[in-house]
Amino acid sequence: MFAPGRAAEMKYFLIQYDRIENDPLLRGKVVFDGWGNDMAEWYARIDHVLSPSDHESFHYAVADGALCGCDPLIWPWEEADGIYPGEWIVADAAAAAQRIVDFRMMDSAARQERLQANREALIARYGYRKIYQQLDAILGLA
Repeated sequence: MFAPGRAAEMKYFLIQYDRIENDPLLRGKVVFDGWGNDMAEWYARIDHVLSPSDHESFHYAVADGALCGCDPLIWPWEEADGIYPGEWIVADAAAAAQRIVDFRMMDSAARQERLQANREALIARYGYRKIYQQLDAILGLA
């Protein structure tokens, strides 16, 4: 992050870190955890997974989070609607915040139903049975 070509990006992050530290609504609410290989356990402590970045080459956190029981929210980065279900896409931060509020207002059964539907949507698109079937077809083994 300290490379000369990323100076503007690093400046942006430093401003955000200062904002998180000094805004009473954010202080103590935004946490940066260290690296770990226990992602399923880590996601179990989180209710929502956000993908606001249009600079990432892969958006695996969305899939990981949804499979582990997080509610995914995706900004409309290029190809988002081709990779993930359209109902996961929000227009902006305000829409994301409203979706989180709406989710938290649901009763427990409705929340669990949505989380299970998210998981099933990913499995239907990218589960090993689907992928292996496509590989078999490509290799002429179908």
